[in-house]
Amino acid sequence: MNYKEQDRERIINYIKQHGGRCAVADIMQHSGAEKLRVHTILFEECMAGRMEAVEEGPFGSPRVVMLVEA
Repeated sequence: MNYKEQDRERIINYIKQHGGRCAVADIMQHSGAEKLRVHTILFEECMAGRMEAVEEGPFGSPRVVMLVEA
């Protein structure tokens, strides 16, 4: 069982349920994904071009992310 992939699906589904754009803090609180994996998964999705950071905090950490239409 790949827990990281389960968390990736939870994060993407959560963002889709909220209009394709969501605050990272909300994802961490309400998506059901392991909090320690959220930033890593969001970074990987952004690097793959499937997500984009709409708003960034200090040091470039995303505050709000958006799914990219493919």
